[in-house]
Amino acid sequence: MKVARFYAPGDLRVEHAEEPSPGPDEIKIKVHNTSTCGTDLKIFRHGHHHIDPPA
Repeated sequence: MKVARFYAPGDLRVEHAEEPSPGPDEIKIKVHNTSTCGTDLKIFRHGHHHIDPPA
């Protein structure tokens, strides 16, 4: 599957990752749409003190 990984402010990479398997008492859902919000843009531009890249 494709993932967008944040490495540093201004460094967002689209990469391939293995598809996760659900564990006990978990389910797997199919995502049809995604979106971004203003906070995502701020993190992309400036980083965030709670995010340790790559994330």
